[in-house]
Amino acid sequence: MLSKDSIVIFAEHWYTSSEQGDLKYMNIDQILNDFNLMARSLKTLYKSKIVAIGYGYSGNLATWLRMKYPHTFIASIANSAPLTMFL
Repeated sequence: MLSKDSIVIFAEHWYTSSEQGDLKYMNIDQILNDFNLMARSLKTLYKSKIVAIGYGYSGNLATWLRMKYPHTFIASIANSAPLTMFL
């Protein structure tokens, strides 16, 4: 249950580009870094703790965010995340 001071933010990752060369930014490290920067900004703005939540592929992202940025994300919840597919 969320407290009355909680906020929920749902972020998706999309990437569109008209040039093939821009695909260098379409990788897991860049995606995780982008989410981390967004979360740190929101953490500062709202002075709150951040939990990453995801289902399926976004569950993978939530898990990796917690693993890579434990100082930003206090926890992660992953539902039906196919983590072993990416090992």
